[in-house]
Amino acid sequence: MMEAKKFIDTTGKVYNVRNEVTCKSTNVVYAVHCERCKTLVYVGETGDTLYQ
Repeated sequence: MMEAKKFIDTTGKVYNVRNEVTCKSTNVVYAVHCERCKTLVYVGETGDTLYQ
């Protein structure tokens, strides 16, 4: 998991991370970033823990 204080989506909108996020965090919005093509490939949300 990559740590950041903020992230930017593909439209340029900036999102600040307000709380510490771990793999046990619940109700998380997350983004999957491809290192090879340098783009966001998926944005999702979960009510379960992040690692599930």
